[in-house]
Amino acid sequence: HYQQQQLQQQITTELNQTAGFVLTELKYKDGRFIAKGLQDPLTVFKPIDERVLIQSMPFISLDDDIIKRRVSALLNDSNISVTVENQSVTLTGASNKLPELKQKHLDVIYQSYMRLSNINNGIRVKLSSRSDCQGSVIESNKNNQSRLTMVENYLTLQGINREHMVTETIECAATSTEINPARIGVWFEVIP
Repeated sequence: HYQQQQLQQQITTELNQTAGFVLTELKYKDGRFIAKGLQDPLTVFKPIDERVLIQSMPFISLDDDIIKRRVSALLNDSNISVTVENQSVTLTGASNKLPELKQKHLDVIYQSYMRLSNINNGIRVKLSSRSDCQGSVIESNKNNQSRLTMVENYLTLQGINREHMVTETIECAATSTEINPARIGVWFEVIP
């Protein structure tokens, strides 16, 4: 019985130290340990005793290791380093890579522009870059300009003449305490 209690304590410790898993119950039944809890889809378990059966409900973990895995998977870019401390994410590096979803959006803009330009040769595309002004004003404005340049270069490579593009960067005058991803990006407008 003592060995079983020691093993149960060891399993409890291991599971409590596993990022993305919240142990709610561990009991011994029919020669097995049944560990119940909440499990993030990105949880990676260290090898534990083969007699442990994990029964879990899914949830999204805010453990730093899990946040880092999730952000790294979303970015999928080896040029960007992700660090997470106390649920605060820091990205370091530079990338010219557009996420696949964004490329699809840009392709739709390009195709729409080409169809409209066949009807009216004088139309132009207006690109407006905006930010939620988080962090420093200088960094926000620099990122704003980088996003605009990346989109402008992509559309140019697709065949839209730069003379048919009007660009504007809406600069940050002050930082904001409101995180608003919906305010970050480049907006498109077709103008005469």
